Parts: sequence; C-alpha cells; structure tokens
Amino acid sequence: MDWRAGRILHGRLHSFQLEKPLTKSSTVFKARVLPKSTGSTPKWAVIKTAYERYKLADLKREYRVYSIESIRKSKHIRALLDTIDDFDSTPNLADPTPGAKPWMAFEWMDHSLVDFDPKYFKQHPRILQVASKSVLKALATYKELNLIHTDLKHENILISNIDSEEPTVKLADLGASSYCPFAIPDGFNDERIQPIACRAPEVWRGKGCFHASDVWSLDVTLTDCLSPASIFGIHDDPLGVGEHWAVAKLFRLFNSLPSPVDRYRESEWELAEKLVDPQYGYMKVGTIDKEIRKLELPEIMVDFIMSLLVVDDEKRPTAQEALKHPFIHAEF
Repeated sequence: MDWRAGRILHGRLHSFQLEKPLTKSSTVFKARVLPKSTGSTPKWAVIKTAYERYKLADLKREYRVYSIESIRKSKHIRALLDTIDDFDSTPNLADPTPGAKPWMAFEWMDHSLVDFDPKYFKQHPRILQVASKSVLKALATYKELNLIHTDLKHENILISNIDSEEPTVKLADLGASSYCPFAIPDGFNDERIQPIACRAPEVWRGKGCFHASDVWSLDVTLTDCLSPASIFGIHDDPLGVGEHWAVAKLFRLFNSLPSPVDRYRESEWELAEKLVDPQYGYMKVGTIDKEIRKLELPEIMVDFIMSLLVVDDEKRPTAQEALKHPFIHAEF
C-alpha cells in the first residue's frame, strides 16, 4: 500500500484521508475523517500502521488491549475510532505478507506533554494536576484488570483544549514493545521494560514490572516536565555507560538501592556504586529532595511528587491511593 498524503483508507465505521506524516518513519499520520453515514463525527484522527516485524507485533498487541471493554470505554485513555475492515484477518503479524498493512485510527489530541517546557508547567500547575488525575485513573483501570502499561512517558500523555477550564488529558500507546503477545500482565519479568529514564527500581533489580512501576514512571515524567534538565536517565552520561549510569543516578538520588534480585545484575550494581563515588566526581546530581527543592514548586506539588517516589514498590502508593492526595484536589 502506498502510504502518502491524500491516500484514503476504509475502515469499519469511517474512511480516512491521510493529511501528513507525524513521524519520520511515516507510520503515524494525521488524517481527515470521511464519515460513511450522517451523524456526529470528529474532523481529525491519527492513523497508526507499522512496517517492521516487531512494530507490527506491537500494533497487534495494542489492538488486543483495546478489545478489553473497560479499556476501550475509559474516558482517560485515547479512544480507538476504527480499524481496517477485518483487523483479525490480516496476515500473521509475526510473519506478515509483503504489502499488507494493518492500521488503527485513534482520536486526535492537540498536544503531548513533550510539547511544553518547564516554565509553562510551573506557570500552569493545573495542567500537571489534570494530567496526574487522568493518568492515575487510567492506571487504576489497568490495575483492576491486573495489567500494566509499561511505557509511560511525555509522548504518551496527550492533551486537548489546554487553554480551557477543563483540559482533556488521556493516556496513549497501549502496545508497548515486549515479547508478550497480549496485554502485559502485572508482575511481568520476562525482560526489562519501561523507558530507561522512567524505569522503576524494582524493574532494574530484576524483580518485575508492576502497577507500582507505572506509578513510578508517571511521577518521573511529571518531575521531568518541571525540570530544565532531566533528573533521571542517561542524558548527562559523560562516560557512555548507558543503563549503568541510570542505575548509578538512582543510587545518588536515593542514597542506595536494595540488592538486585537477579544475580546477573550484581556487576551492574558494583559499577553503579563506583560511578557515584565522590572521589571520581562523575555524578553531579544530588539527592532527590535537593533536586526537587531546586525547582521551587508549590509545597503541595513537592509533597505529591515525593509521596510517589518510594523506592520500595510494595510501599509505593497505588493509583487509587495517589488520587486521594491533596494536590489532586487543590485549587490553582
């Protein structure tokens, strides 16, 4: 199929005219909705397809997640508008037939968190309040299903009507890369998942990825939105040691980490401890409390952020518990 501007795709409910690619790989497009019948229809949609084998598998996984009723109907998760006429009958996505391209159409959202700088969020704390509330409610739905999202980051938290009294925030990208062919279950531990900067301590340790790990990722994302330079991750790695640097940062931010569950990761811990040794001077970041205080945030926001950055996943608040925090209900 020739995927370019002007191409018309026909789904179960609507047709879609591709307007422009939204990614360099030309697998995500803005599209005009061409309704097949009278009635209220959105003007725009986002079309997602895939070419590489593993991306096709991710797309299929996302389709399966949306087949779950509570996910599909959630007001806090980006709506699936349509799919190819018979998505299930498309070629085996692990070994696709050349030229056969399944696709999914999602509701159009104006922005993602990545579109705004820290100064904007500090001037408009309500945006992150609404984002926190909406994503936590989406995660609560996941927890009820004993599932996890695993790919929480700026790009996957979407916003519309940002200048209104009631901005709309939704969680997106439900097909995070994994060897798991279906929705990813709570406690998944077949591989290391989550974005490096947002990866929870228990995932680094080899314990597994849990509902609490998604809560951690949300909090890291919020913190990153407010900081001129990311506190977590490997953006400031001067040695090119990659993931080892991310682990070392957690050592510095939280003073220490519990030992890895997987003995094969013990060498990673040993290197991380050396990287934070003051005699080498590699690590410039301070403790998490000092780094958060540098941001000069309202105290209620500081308390919310710190309440979720709990290293012990079994003591970290659930999404439902986090929704009770005063920050979620404050007037800004």
